[in-house]
Amino acid sequence: MLIQQLQLQEQFSWLDKKLYAAISNEHFQNTDWLSIPDQLLVYVFLHDEPTYGKVRSEGTKSEYLRDLLDFLQFAAGLGGIRQLAPEDMLIYQDNLSSRYANTSFRRRTTVVKQFLRYIYQKNAVNADLTRLMKKVAQPADELVNRDLYENEVETLLEHFRSTDFFMYALLFILLSSGLRINELASAEWKNVYYEPRAGYHFLDVIGKGNKLRSVLLFDDLMPVLFEFRKRRGLGGELDRGSPSPFFPKGNGRAYNSKYLSNAFKEKILETELPLVKHRKDPITPHTCRHYYAARLDHAGSSIDSVRDALGHSSIITTKGYLLKNRQRENHAALKVGRNFIS
Repeated sequence: MLIQQLQLQEQFSWLDKKLYAAISNEHFQNTDWLSIPDQLLVYVFLHDEPTYGKVRSEGTKSEYLRDLLDFLQFAAGLGGIRQLAPEDMLIYQDNLSSRYANTSFRRRTTVVKQFLRYIYQKNAVNADLTRLMKKVAQPADELVNRDLYENEVETLLEHFRSTDFFMYALLFILLSSGLRINELASAEWKNVYYEPRAGYHFLDVIGKGNKLRSVLLFDDLMPVLFEFRKRRGLGGELDRGSPSPFFPKGNGRAYNSKYLSNAFKEKILETELPLVKHRKDPITPHTCRHYYAARLDHAGSSIDSVRDALGHSSIITTKGYLLKNRQRENHAALKVGRNFIS
């Protein structure tokens, strides 16, 4: 088999699928998995899609790769993956718990477990190395606070309206669309259109799992978009043949999603507004997505329609977004009234 003849080279690209396409056309028949190097096992795991019809995004693969490279470094210190015992995985979990908060610890543990179960099923290791690994709890008080309120939104928008139009436009888009930052970075102007039956503009984007989603663009957002594009030297009219990004750089090209995310967080912190300084958790692009979900819910949208608007594959994720708001709005004490002692 070709896979057994391959050696990872210095210029090897983890996220390039060409090598995987070359070695997997027979679904690895007659492969001696015990002879496959650790790094190549990680590469195959990254590109072997677990579900027909679904493709891991580049962002997901990058996150998996980061977590698995950390694990490979740990394994290399003990002679490689095949020299590990189940007890060693408890040591690795101790290592992770000492470096990361529970949320990150939990996610990294999940990725490593998936990888180890994958290579065990392939008979690339002789033992189930996950056998003794412990579950990682998610204490409620460690969940990130992504609440954002109307008065805070108004304060932030007003601040950037007069000081930084780039950030004003970015913030307005994220708050009013529910777009993920990578969806915004990859969106194209040609996919903006007016739907006469609905009476609104929409933007078609490709979300997680390569699923197409239509995002409503509110009327008060449209002038901001047109002005932003005008300042970039681009036309504001709708153009189904336009080659330009939805949210372009000064040179007309698309922003990198990591750059947009980092710029957003940095500019929020630079405001030194009280609402920013006194928050336990930072305001991020994802905070805007939670605000959008709460806004739709408060307006009376069904949870199913909120799920569709956000592009969630599971209603459980949407319920998680809305849980805290709904708990407060349905608090039993509200039935008593504003004063407890009449």
